Amino acid sequence: MPKQPDFKETTSFQQYRGAIDFLQTHIQLLDASLIQTSKILQGQADKELDINKALNIDIQIYNRLNHPSKQQKAIINHSQKKNIEFAIIRLFNHFTAYLKSITKEMYSENPMLVVGKAVVNKNGEDKENLTMSYAEIVKLANYENLQDQIVLNVFRSIEELRSTSKLLERILKDTKVNIPKSIIDDALTYLEMRHLFIHNQGIADAKYAKTYGKKFIPILKEKKELPTRFEIFAKALNAITKLATEIDTQLIKNRMVKKREFKSKSTTA
Repeated sequence: MPKQPDFKETTSFQQYRGAIDFLQTHIQLLDASLIQTSKILQGQADKELDINKALNIDIQIYNRLNHPSKQQKAIINHSQKKNIEFAIIRLFNHFTAYLKSITKEMYSENPMLVVGKAVVNKNGEDKENLTMSYAEIVKLANYENLQDQIVLNVFRSIEELRSTSKLLERILKDTKVNIPKSIIDDALTYLEMRHLFIHNQGIADAKYAKTYGKKFIPILKEKKELPTRFEIFAKALNAITKLATEIDTQLIKNRMVKKREFKSKSTTA
């Protein structure tokens, strides 16, 4: 019987890696396509010809590409920036999805540890969504569904703090996980960009500029646009994945979760 591989990661991290691989492929393909499109339009002799006609595509379907080719630089630059904005937001979503999934794995090993992470109100009482009625429990039908709902409620209670740093702190509390501050800060530099893209039109506010502005070249100042170059996505992916890797490794080491196991394909006679 062949030796089974000894994985050094959780199932949650495997899922995160898969999502990241697809995201990288998507973002790289779009960026490369935009670069090639720009080259084609730059070589267009008639600069007044509409972009959709210059690219020889259906002008009925791509009717908004009716700008003259001479305007392609501004349009391509805008699309490249929006591509990176999308990528940063997706990175945030994939990372928080990992945290939620790893919380479920922690619950499997130590339910009370996870239950204890629930955020309570200022009077120390459970929030309304952290209790279940008899009817809700019956509707869940089985204990597995009940466990999933408990983890979901606990995680949502932490998310309501609306702070990525507090989310991290709460999830890792009492796990003996000790992440170097530099790794956390590097990841938060990009994770915190998501809030500004969604709620502040991609403009750095005073808090972000003060905390993370010096990490960019040139220094990012208040009321300036967040950088949306392709290399920013690469740096964000590396920093966030480094943090996720460190969390995963230490949780396994501290026996808070189990490593994923090899699942052989079942065969039928």
